[in-house]
Amino acid sequence: MNRIFFSLVLCGIFFLFPSFSHAGPIIRTGESVSVDSAQTIKGDFYGFGSKVVLSGTSENDAYLAGGTITINAPVLEDLTIVGGVIQVYGEIGDDVRILGGEVTIAKPVKGDVVVVGNSLTILSTASVEGDILFLGEDLVIDGPVAGAVHGNTNNARVNADVGGDVLLTVHTLFTIGGNANIHGLVSYESKHDVVRAQEASITGEVHKTPYVDDLTYVESMKGYMVKLLVLIFATLSLFLFARRHVTTLAQIIPQRFGFYGLVGLASIPATFFISLVLFVSVLGSLVGTVLLLGFMGVLCTAFILSPLAIGHTVQRFVFKSSQISIRTVGIGFIILALFAVMPEVIAIVLTVYTIVIVGAVCTSLYEMLRAE
Repeated sequence: MNRIFFSLVLCGIFFLFPSFSHAGPIIRTGESVSVDSAQTIKGDFYGFGSKVVLSGTSENDAYLAGGTITINAPVLEDLTIVGGVIQVYGEIGDDVRILGGEVTIAKPVKGDVVVVGNSLTILSTASVEGDILFLGEDLVIDGPVAGAVHGNTNNARVNADVGGDVLLTVHTLFTIGGNANIHGLVSYESKHDVVRAQEASITGEVHKTPYVDDLTYVESMKGYMVKLLVLIFATLSLFLFARRHVTTLAQIIPQRFGFYGLVGLASIPATFFISLVLFVSVLGSLVGTVLLLGFMGVLCTAFILSPLAIGHTVQRFVFKSSQISIRTVGIGFIILALFAVMPEVIAIVLTVYTIVIVGAVCTSLYEMLRAE
């Protein structure tokens, strides 16, 4: 249960991520997205908003992103969510994949449950027919699990039937409650011994492995997610305040992606060189300062808009849509979050898109000045 496990979990979410094979997806975006109980969704459902409430049955997969997400009706196939507070009160016909904050599952899940988040609570009214994979702070299992339980968490409590093994890294407190009936072995890595109720039943061995402090990696992942949330907030803010200009810029980038990349790559050293030349002259120092500050502003703006551009690229290839919306920012966030285990790749992608956006801005400014 070390860094490799984290990578497998996160990469697993990526490889299990929707293939978008179903035709005729239903897409809804906005501040609040709601599907009432009288509706039945025939195709795949995509909902992106600050608040998403799914009260109608989804006959295929459901892919949701938002601050608060509530599932009140069955999803007959896979459920994939990126969000803050997530409550699943509907039966899920296949796998559940979640990247979020506080996650509560209150109804049966027919497949696996994969969660990367702050907390995961499986209520006594729920059940999981597959395995559970969890990476986060607090894990509570009060409902039966047919498969195995894997995870890396700060605190864990197992108080239900588990058909397979329990394999956990628990940094602080690991509790096996009186209602626990574990049919496999219990292998855990922790600084402390497991707290086991007398009534608990464990068929296999209980094995504690030497604790290896992997908090550095966990903290780095938390730091990455915090920085990513700040970046996405800045992207959304800029998109909402300058929607028309941002939309126009994002839509022209795919048309001449390589050309804008070359322009951006050339403009960065050229601007710093020109500013340096102006600095050495008394009369040009003010102009050089203004030029440098202005270009730094362009660089910052380009970096902030890079998640939007990334989301737009994925959206064009996956959804076959060029429309720019909040969903586009959400897609960019999902892509960056999924590649959290590959920071070098993320750094390269963000750098490339920042350079391309700088090139697009410089080209647009040049064409405007030339037209005048």
